[in-house]
Amino acid sequence: MDNKLSELSKPVDICNWKMDSWRAAPCNGTEWAKGYFEGWNKYHQKVEGLAPLYSQEYVSALLAELEAKDKRIAEAEINGVEKLAAAFKSWASDCSHIDYDAQRHWATASQEALSFADDLRNGGSDDQ
Repeated sequence: MDNKLSELSKPVDICNWKMDSWRAAPCNGTEWAKGYFEGWNKYHQKVEGLAPLYSQEYVSALLAELEAKDKRIAEAEINGVEKLAAAFKSWASDCSHIDYDAQRHWATASQEALSFADDLRNGGSDDQ
């Protein structure tokens, strides 16, 4: 987490859940609520009725990181399928044995893997 995100990760307020009214009411930084919340952080214990509130900028930054992570994972999946297709193609062209049926199957598997990689890249795969 970079410094800016680390700074943004601090709650901007604490929410006091009022059970009698069934809605949340911000504490507006009152000292008693801050003390309870600091105790919660210090001892990792949940203080009944209090919850941190974070800035929209922090939430947006976390969502952007999540989206970037999803893109990296998708690209890694595509690269993996493309490497598998290359291996299939290599096996299909291996002339050290005379099993032409196996070579034909490896060639077909290579084409299918490349097609699947294209589907993943274009977001059109039904297998997801």
